[in-house]
Amino acid sequence: MQMALASTSKRSCRWFSTNSAKHVETRRPNAGLIEALSKSREAEASRPDKNAFKLRSFDKAIQSISALDYQITSAAVAKQVSTRDVSDVVIPNQLLVIPKIVKGVGNGIARRIDEYLKMEGMLEGTMSRADLDAHKRRQKALAELQRVSGLGPTKATRLYEQGCSSLEDLRKPNFRSQLSRASQIALDFLDDLEQKVTREEVERVSEIILTLLEPEIQIFLTGSYRRGVTMASAIDILVIDPHMVPTPPSSKVTSKKSKTSPENQQSNWLNQSVVEPLESAGVIASTLSSTGSKWQGLVRIPSIGESVDGRLDGIQRHDGKFSKLTIHTVPYSSQGAALLFYTGDTEFIRHVRREASKLGFQLNEFGLWRSASDSEERPWTPEPLYSENDILREIGLDFVDPTHRNFSNITSKAKR
Repeated sequence: MQMALASTSKRSCRWFSTNSAKHVETRRPNAGLIEALSKSREAEASRPDKNAFKLRSFDKAIQSISALDYQITSAAVAKQVSTRDVSDVVIPNQLLVIPKIVKGVGNGIARRIDEYLKMEGMLEGTMSRADLDAHKRRQKALAELQRVSGLGPTKATRLYEQGCSSLEDLRKPNFRSQLSRASQIALDFLDDLEQKVTREEVERVSEIILTLLEPEIQIFLTGSYRRGVTMASAIDILVIDPHMVPTPPSSKVTSKKSKTSPENQQSNWLNQSVVEPLESAGVIASTLSSTGSKWQGLVRIPSIGESVDGRLDGIQRHDGKFSKLTIHTVPYSSQGAALLFYTGDTEFIRHVRREASKLGFQLNEFGLWRSASDSEERPWTPEPLYSENDILREIGLDFVDPTHRNFSNITSKAKR
């Protein structure tokens, strides 16, 4: 099993600019809004089920708004896709005519901007004091409800309109019954999911997992642990399946898979060879989702020297510390690509995939693939590359130590 060592050293990567924007901080007309969006981004990034697309949207919005030389007075300013001047743009549900529009912000970010402006009282004349107070209570309630994994703005709003305004309300049978099974589990373990785990705790989990699986199965710690963070929001493990076949990039999307499809066969192997032994041994506490080569659920952090009965009893009594665990499985030949892909971070992988695409390759967790234009059934063929270094070299990039792959931090700081 591979263990990534933490590093306290810091260096700038040649792929991204790290120029500081502090000198413009006091002159930006939307500093408060940028700070609010930055905090929302940090909150999303700290969630165990963080959404990479949301993080990217936050980055684009912060970058676009930071470049403005005028103050945003309505969410609609950020609703369109260009920066051209327009006249008499009337936005539904708004009482203002918008003079300009900003690039890079969609509906979700626009709603957050609207909420911020209302909270700050910047839409004077559009809301009474009573309405503003009610709006603040509503936003506070929605924020609390959305702490639960799987509860997005739409579902949270629907529950709020039915009278559910707190986590205490959400635990009541009439509201709890409206949640998916995964969200019910997330609600039950909410405090655990919001608590970070130490490197020592991550290693303790991986070590016991290694002892419980068949000797031919290899495991690697990936995610933020491998990038060297001292505290992780979740545990990510890569499992090498000695019998699995690499999956090429898909040329066609099918909505239904047969029971004998590679995806379903892989899901069966993952459950039977990995998940079930860990459940029986009191390591896995609950399953949130299981599809193909990916499993997500809750793991109980074992105490040092704890027996199987002790672990099972701890799960039964909900006693001890729990964390979210994600398991990915790949074949042996995909080990290098999978380590690269699942170590991250998102910005680093986006850059690597973009560079690969320029050379006619596709990179996924199963390998680096070259287009085979003479084949319609299997249009992609894998390159025989078995390490991260080999893959990066093939597409003309230098190897980057895993502890230096926190590119999201670099790029978000550069954009502010």
